[in-house]
Amino acid sequence: METKKYKVITNETSLNLRVQANTDSEILASIPKGAIVSQCLVMPEYDGWVAVSYEGKNGYVSSQFIEEYKEDSKVPDKTGAEGAEKSSSDKLLIAGCIVAAVGAIVNILI
Repeated sequence: METKKYKVITNETSLNLRVQANTDSEILASIPKGAIVSQCLVMPEYDGWVAVSYEGKNGYVSSQFIEEYKEDSKVPDKTGAEGAEKSSSDKLLIAGCIVAAVGAIVNILI
């Protein structure tokens, strides 16, 4: 499964990664302009917000400050193997997104 990637295009120096899909939510991280983030496929887009993963943290960013990112060529993974299987990293991304989604649901219910 291909993970959709986005590039941060905010007018500011960084974009806030938030726990929930609103500006009142806790900020998990500041993502620098130009950074690439991965969409959390198990968390839905919600009212102008997209669930993403950045440096091991999962949360929401405003969709108005990101654009879809397409890699021009295959980049070797961290082991240096061209076109290496990345299913374990995809599994970790999905697992992290599931944990974030459950946390968001619990916060809504409380």
